[in-house]
Amino acid sequence: MEKYKIKWSSSVIVDILLINLSFLLTYFTCRQLKFDVLASLEQVSFLSNLSSLQLYICIATVVTLIRIATFLSFKIYKPIWRYAGVKEFRSFASAVAISCLLLIGLSVILKRFDIWTFFLIDGIYSALFIGFIKFSHGIIREGRLKEVKLEDLLNRSTDPIDLAEISKNLSGKRVMVTGAGGSIGSELCRQVAKLDPELLILFGRGENSLYHIDLELRESDPNLNRELIIGDIRDNSKVYQIIERYRPHIIFHAAAHKHVKFMENHPDEAVKNNILGTKNLIDAAIKNHVETFILVSSDKSVNPTSVYGASKRVTEKLIQCKANRNGTKFIAVRFGNVIGSRASVLPNFKRQIAKGGPVTVTHREATRYFMTIPEAVQLLIQAGAMGNGGEILMLDMGEPIKILDLARDLIRLSGLELDKDIKIDFTGLEPGEKLYEELLTPQEGVTATKHQRIFVAKMENIEEEQLLSQISELAEYAEALDTDGIIAKLQELVPTYQPNRAFISDSDDNNQANIRRHLITSADEVEVDDTITSDTI
Repeated sequence: MEKYKIKWSSSVIVDILLINLSFLLTYFTCRQLKFDVLASLEQVSFLSNLSSLQLYICIATVVTLIRIATFLSFKIYKPIWRYAGVKEFRSFASAVAISCLLLIGLSVILKRFDIWTFFLIDGIYSALFIGFIKFSHGIIREGRLKEVKLEDLLNRSTDPIDLAEISKNLSGKRVMVTGAGGSIGSELCRQVAKLDPELLILFGRGENSLYHIDLELRESDPNLNRELIIGDIRDNSKVYQIIERYRPHIIFHAAAHKHVKFMENHPDEAVKNNILGTKNLIDAAIKNHVETFILVSSDKSVNPTSVYGASKRVTEKLIQCKANRNGTKFIAVRFGNVIGSRASVLPNFKRQIAKGGPVTVTHREATRYFMTIPEAVQLLIQAGAMGNGGEILMLDMGEPIKILDLARDLIRLSGLELDKDIKIDFTGLEPGEKLYEELLTPQEGVTATKHQRIFVAKMENIEEEQLLSQISELAEYAEALDTDGIIAKLQELVPTYQPNRAFISDSDDNNQANIRRHLITSADEVEVDDTITSDTI
C-alpha cells in the first residue's frame, strides 16, 4: 500500500491551537477546584528543577504531541473529513479517548495518580472544541445533500505538474485539440489557453459542446486567437486540409469513442473512429511536418477484454511504429479512469443518489485506477515536453480503488446512510468490462523520468508494413459490419485481447504486484532513460 500522506494544512494548526486552549482552560478549571497540577508534577524528581512556566510548557507540549499523533493515526486529516458524519464522529471520539488513556498511562508511569482527572477534563475540553469545529458544518447542513468534491475520494495526493516549467513548449505555438468539446479536450483547451499559444484550434464534431467551450474561452480571454472547426476525424480529406491550412506545431488527439458497452455493440464504429480516425491524423501530421503528436490512450489497452481497449492498443502500436517520421514526434499517454468525466461512474452515482437511489455497481470486486481531469490534462501537456518519440507515458495513480468502496464513500459523504437512505444494487459485469485494470504488461517494463509520478513503458518493435496491412483488412470488416471478422482481426492485431474476459487469476495478481514494485523502485531511484532529454523534462 502507498503510505498515507497529508499536507500540514491549516486544519492541523487549528487543532494544535485548540488543544493548547483546552489545556489552558483545564489548568484554570483545576485551580478553581483547588488542584494544582504543576505542584503535583514538581514532586517528580527529574521535573523538580523546572520553573512553573517551563513545567507548564513541557506538559502542554507532551499533551499536544500525543493528541496530534493519535489524530494522525486515525487519519483525521484526510480530505474526506470535510464531509464528516457519524462514522467520522466515532473515529474522532475514539482518537480523543485513546489519547486520554495514553496521558493517564503517563500519570501512572510518573506515579502521580492524582493528575488523571486533569487529563480527563482536558480530554473533554478538547473533544468539545475540536469536535465543534469538525462537525458543526455538517450539523448546519443536515437535511441537505452535501456537495462532494470528486477528487477527495482518491486515496492519494494529487500534486499538480508545474505548468509554468513547460509553458515554453506551447507558448507561441499553434496547438490543435481533437475532441475539443469532451471532458479531456475541453480541459486541454482551458489549460493551453493559459500558456499563450499563437493559435488554438478546437476540432470536434459535437457542435453544442464546442459552442460551450468556445463561449467559455471567449469570456475568459477575449484576446485568445482560436479557430473552431466542426469536423470528423474519420473524414480523411477534411483532416488533411485543416492540418495543411493551419499548420499546427502540436496536436493533442483526445477524440475517441470511449463507452465500452457501446463499442461492444458497434465494433465497426470503434474501428472507424478510434483506429482509422487516428491513422488519418497521424498521416496528415507526418505530411505536414507537425512537431509533436500526443495520443490519449487508456489503461484498458493493456490485456484488453473490450473492443474499445483493443482499438486503443492498435492506436498505441501506430504511434510506436511511426515514432519519428518526417520530424514528427509521436507520444502516447496511458490514462486510468478520469474521475468526473462524462464517461465516468461518478456522475452516474451522483445522479442516482440525487434521485434517491439505488446506486448501481456492476460487481463487488471491480476495481479501477482513477485520476482527476486536471491531472490527466497536465500529464498530456507534460508529455509534449518529454521524449524523442514512440514512448508510452503513464501516471502513477496509486492503488486501484474498488468501485463499491467509491459508491459507499460517495453515499456517506453526501450526508446519507447506506441501506437506510440509499441502497446499492449489483447489476453484473457489462460486455467487455474487466474486474480490474492494469497499467502495463510485465513484458513492457518501465523507466522513471525526472517527474516522480510519470513513467515510460519500454518501446515495442512493431512491423509497420504488417500492421498497416492488418488495419486495412480491419477497415474492410468494419465497412461490411462484419462483427466476427472485426473481433478475429483485433485478436490477431492484439494477441493479448481476450473478448469479454472478466476474471482474475493468481498469475495476474503476481504480475501486477511486480509492476507496482517496479514503479516504486523506479521512482526512488529516478533513473532517467537515455531516450528522455534532460533539458525538456
